Amino acid sequence: MKRMLACALALLLLCACGAEPVGDTATTTVATTIVTEDANATTTVADDTKTTADDAGATEVTELGTETSPKGTTTAKEPTGTGVVTVKTETTTKTPAVITAKTKRTTTAKTAVATTAAAEESAVVLLEPADNLVIESQSAPVKEYLSITDEQKAAEFWVAKYTGSAQSASFTAEWSSDGNLWRVFVSEDPTFADTTGLLTTDTSMKISNLIPGRTYYWKVVCTNGTESEVRKVKVTDSVVRWIEAGGTDNVRDLGGWKTESGKTVKYGMLYRGACLDGYKGGPQITEAGKRTFKDQLGIRTQLDLRGSDGNVKNNLFGGLYVNTALNQYDYIFTSSSSKESLGKIFRTLSQEMYYPIYFHCNAGADRTGTLSFIINGVLGVSHEDLTRDFELTGFSHRGQRLRSAIDTYSNPVKFKENGVMQSGGGNYIAWGPLYNTMMQKYGTASGKLSDAIANFLITECGVTQAQIDKVRQLMLE
Repeated sequence: MKRMLACALALLLLCACGAEPVGDTATTTVATTIVTEDANATTTVADDTKTTADDAGATEVTELGTETSPKGTTTAKEPTGTGVVTVKTETTTKTPAVITAKTKRTTTAKTAVATTAAAEESAVVLLEPADNLVIESQSAPVKEYLSITDEQKAAEFWVAKYTGSAQSASFTAEWSSDGNLWRVFVSEDPTFADTTGLLTTDTSMKISNLIPGRTYYWKVVCTNGTESEVRKVKVTDSVVRWIEAGGTDNVRDLGGWKTESGKTVKYGMLYRGACLDGYKGGPQITEAGKRTFKDQLGIRTQLDLRGSDGNVKNNLFGGLYVNTALNQYDYIFTSSSSKESLGKIFRTLSQEMYYPIYFHCNAGADRTGTLSFIINGVLGVSHEDLTRDFELTGFSHRGQRLRSAIDTYSNPVKFKENGVMQSGGGNYIAWGPLYNTMMQKYGTASGKLSDAIANFLITECGVTQAQIDKVRQLMLE
């Protein structure tokens, strides 16, 4: 009897010490206290708790603030602020008919130096440019030219034959990160609402085609979820926005110019430039250029003014393709096909769904320059500014287009009065006759160029006043 009582007493003592009956489920709770001195520190504490369970293949599932880790390691992320963080982890494992023990243990780890290495490795750190960088919207020669208001000084300027010195307002973003795929966000909105980032596998990206006078915000987000700070760049003010797209030349935004009504021609609506199909050795857009046109500029419509010229009769970057022949300069007044084309063009321009639009001929200079004169002229841009815009082609690689030939024998040099730069050698460049004929034949009592152009479009080209009003509504702000 005494022997039986002793056995019973031993069994009771064993139960009181925490032994559990055989079962197939056990719960292990580990409370880990982590003391840090850095708000962004990430500390890993090894869990050396031993159990008698056969826990092969088990993993710990942690609560918010930790990362799932292999069995034996708990990684805790400290929230904003410093101090003590306690992470309680409960793990449920299925084990086959073995004895398991419930264990409770507290481990305290102190960091004399903040353990931020892991956080720094995963963060996206911006390198260049510095915050609040100011970007020049124009090259020095373009800035000099745009500042000239005197015709004689303009002639002296072009004698220097500035060519190929246009530039897109741009900057190169550089960053460091341990990822391998990033998305670069650039927007005028600091919240980046409705902004689609540009994917890249490089740790740098050139951001081009920025609008003069605007402030842009940019950041880089890694596909692992980490992202950089937000920085901003400011573009100096100007009226000219050059466009850079692979394989193209002489491309610029028609926007930026002030009008007689006090309004401004909108950026991002109409783009002018050279051909895209390499015709007669001209520019041929690359795949990267097509992506710029389609994804960055969002161009929906291509207006090809060459008629039967060219190699490709479709929109090279997707969307609507309109092929309509247009003559150049004062030839438009005697060409019935040019008048029909202008009617067709303004029917397109008066429909919002076709914007943004890219129009071109071969060099983006003569026929394109003529249509630019018609569009911006009817919007109310002055003759002086239209002339500046026309001559900007001289900064591309398409050759100079001047308001007239320059008399280099005079002292000082000056433009010839007839307004013809070239009348032979396979091309006709006659800016003066275009303006003079428009004003002399279609001018109204107002004396405004915009009214003369509107009169020409309505009386000769089948364009309605309603269509002109709609174009003004869409293009002015």
